[in-house]
Amino acid sequence: MSTTEQQNRWADISGVVNVELREPDAVKAAKRSDKSGSAQRNALDELVKLLTESTAIEQQIDQKRQGETESADREAAKAETAMAQRFQAKHDEVQQVFEQQVRDVEAKAEAELDEAGESTAGLRQRVELDAESAEHDVNQKLQQAEWLAESVYEGAMGQAAAEIKQTDEKISTQLEAIEAIDAQAFHYAKQYGQAALMQEPIDVPPPVSVTDSAQAEAIFEEHRQAAHAYLAELTTLGIPRLFIGVRYLLLVALLCILAGFIAQGIGGEIPTDGLAGFKLQTRAIFIGVGSTLAISVVGGIALWFTAKSQVRKAFLPLKRQSTMARQAAEVELKASKEHRDAIVARAKKKRELELAAARDRFSPMVNRAVQNRQAALQTVHGEAGSRLSRIEGQRDQVLIELEHRRRDAERQVQEELERELTALRRSHEERKRQSEQTHANDRAALLRNWEQGIGRIQAPIDNVREGQAAVPIDWNDAAWESWTPPKQFPSQVRIGQMRVDLKQIEGDLPGQTTLKLPGTFAVPALLAFPSPGSLLIQTDASGRKDAIRILQMAMARLLTSLPAGRVRFTIIDPIGLGQNFAGFMHLADHDEALVGPRIWTDSEQVEQRLKDLTEHMETVIQKYLRNEYKTIDEYNAQAGELAEPYRHLVVADLPHNFSPEALRRLNSIASTGARCGVYVLIMRDLREPLSGGHIDEVESHSVHLIRQDDRFIWKDEVFSRFPLELDPPPEEATLTKLLDIVGRHAKEAKRVEVPFEQIAPALDDGQMWSWDTSEELKVPIGRLGATRQQVLRLGKGVAQHALIAGKTGSGKSTLLHVL
Repeated sequence: MSTTEQQNRWADISGVVNVELREPDAVKAAKRSDKSGSAQRNALDELVKLLTESTAIEQQIDQKRQGETESADREAAKAETAMAQRFQAKHDEVQQVFEQQVRDVEAKAEAELDEAGESTAGLRQRVELDAESAEHDVNQKLQQAEWLAESVYEGAMGQAAAEIKQTDEKISTQLEAIEAIDAQAFHYAKQYGQAALMQEPIDVPPPVSVTDSAQAEAIFEEHRQAAHAYLAELTTLGIPRLFIGVRYLLLVALLCILAGFIAQGIGGEIPTDGLAGFKLQTRAIFIGVGSTLAISVVGGIALWFTAKSQVRKAFLPLKRQSTMARQAAEVELKASKEHRDAIVARAKKKRELELAAARDRFSPMVNRAVQNRQAALQTVHGEAGSRLSRIEGQRDQVLIELEHRRRDAERQVQEELERELTALRRSHEERKRQSEQTHANDRAALLRNWEQGIGRIQAPIDNVREGQAAVPIDWNDAAWESWTPPKQFPSQVRIGQMRVDLKQIEGDLPGQTTLKLPGTFAVPALLAFPSPGSLLIQTDASGRKDAIRILQMAMARLLTSLPAGRVRFTIIDPIGLGQNFAGFMHLADHDEALVGPRIWTDSEQVEQRLKDLTEHMETVIQKYLRNEYKTIDEYNAQAGELAEPYRHLVVADLPHNFSPEALRRLNSIASTGARCGVYVLIMRDLREPLSGGHIDEVESHSVHLIRQDDRFIWKDEVFSRFPLELDPPPEEATLTKLLDIVGRHAKEAKRVEVPFEQIAPALDDGQMWSWDTSEELKVPIGRLGATRQQVLRLGKGVAQHALIAGKTGSGKSTLLHVL
């Protein structure tokens, strides 16, 4: 597709989405000359930009559709709101008229109902007053009769209460007297030491059954007097008194003392000289006191039992009489209560009979008064109900007619609203349909541009893949067994591959696309000629080993991708002292020019090799390129068998042993070397500073790899977007085998043979026998450069003889035959 067609297509989309679009950068890149010389880079750059721009346009298309839809929805909603408000006002007007008419009808009916109510209330009031007057007279008479009956009943109850109170007080006094007798009796029994008698049971006969309280009172008095007599007897007992307190012990003590004195008087003499002649009769005293004590104990026991018998005979009959007196008091109290209950029962019966007689007399009168009132009220209510029903019926009929008119008006308003809403919604749907159609057209144009762009971008990527198919990628591929070096210069050399995943790139964009993205695919990572054919690897200590392997891999790829003998290395390894690239020295066995006589290490050797390359570049520019060719590649395309080989400067562990001057020369080689076929393969140690210099030109004119997070990334605006997978170098045995093949073919390639037809005059263009020997003898013997012939000139000036020299097999005889 031409650039003009592509511009027209983007302009079509720009007009569809109604936004100002710049000419895509991918189209501009196609119009500019390829400064990098990498069609693949341009294709990937255009692919990313196509995705970015297509995603942005897709968003603009969707946003336009969304904006139009939202605008249409807002306008439709606004119109519907205005319409709803307008028709709501009509509804409100209809409703207000209806409500006013209803209020008028209700007010009229209410006034008539109030008038009817007042009339009915007056009639009801007169009926109620008459009925209340009659009922009041009858109820008053009934209340008088009931009051009289209640008065008689209350009098009888008061008399019974007074009698029972008097009886209770009398019996309480009686019981107190008995309690006093019992207390005195218990006191004396305890004082006589006979307290156990209080717990001894007694035989008490059952109480006498009497119905008269006076008789019960006489029995009580009889038993009380008997108990009092026994108490008097108990208080006058003599022998029990001896055992009150310590009386008996004092008596025994006095008797013992008296017995002692008597025994002393009987058993001894009475002293005449006072106490000095007194002699105590101990034996007699002991006998007298002991005898007295024994008699007192025996007598005391006898007296104790005698006293107990006397107390028992008086105490137990007293206790029996007091108990019987209590029984008599209880019988008296019971008889008194029975008498009172009889009085109360008679009073109740009399009251009930009198009340029943009064009710039987006056109840019919009350019932008739109630019936008369109810009949009168029913008549009044019936007439009032008929009048109210008539008024309400008329009101309801008018209200029904008003409701019908209101519904008709509401229906007309609603039908008009629905007609206008239908028209509005049709217009809204049509507008949205047109927006959807425009959106579909926009997306169709976008999709066409996307598919055409993908197809256009895929072509150079496929061309790169096809160009790499001639050389096996895997070093262990069986195709290497029959491999021979190519005859033509390639435009690029593979060093790895990049994974292109547009979904991952899409994830980094501000928006998402619904376009069908190609699946993940791999594209080769290349050293392109003339640019960028150099390689710069910057790493720290963790990536040094991998960086050396990348240099080894790149050298092996160059040797197997370019014609044999057309790539020559100058190797500098100041730290490894040549160990890192020792395997490549097998090429020197075939042709020392391929790798030089050795691997260079010290600073003086470094500067000399850089100087040699600089001088070679000067020679190429002045001798071969001049103003005829832009690059050595254009020259080689014309030179054919005389093509100038590429030269690669391989440097490990830059900037070790590189002076500021060496860095300056290195930058010069990197910036202008590509034009002369001179490139650099460099591994820079980031731990070492570039003392007094820089490598900016190297970075800007090389495939720039830098170590990040345990892997190498391509420091490039385009390629850095894609994960880089670098190829490994071949194993030592495989490398040695491949180098032997390259070396042998390089040695053969040094024998340049020009076909005789290229130097002989053509038979069909009138050149045969056309030269003149009047001034000199000249004969073409080969090619000189890309377009000139090498001529042997004799007979002019001092050039009268020719010397042909060379080692055995160099072609001296062949040249003579050609001459």
